[in-house]
Amino acid sequence: MTTDTVTRYRVYRAPEGIAGEYCGEFDDLADAEEFAATEPAGLEESLWETAAKAGHCGGLTAPPAGGVISEEPIGWYGSEGWHCVVAVHYSTA
Repeated sequence: MTTDTVTRYRVYRAPEGIAGEYCGEFDDLADAEEFAATEPAGLEESLWETAAKAGHCGGLTAPPAGGVISEEPIGWYGSEGWHCVVAVHYSTA
């Protein structure tokens, strides 16, 4: 990545290997990994638009708009391995 980008880390709940439930986003990889290990609840993708417009849905937020999401997870976490962390790169230009 160039100096015109910022990398953040998203946590998803993906029991079938598909990043369909957004759990949160962090500036620090270690914080994201620690959060993922707690097996947090996630917001289903079908509710992201509603949550974005309302500010939340059932107390859960939608992922921030924009950013380029890495195709491969950094790792899988939790007792069942259903939570993953992926890098998201945002342009600062």
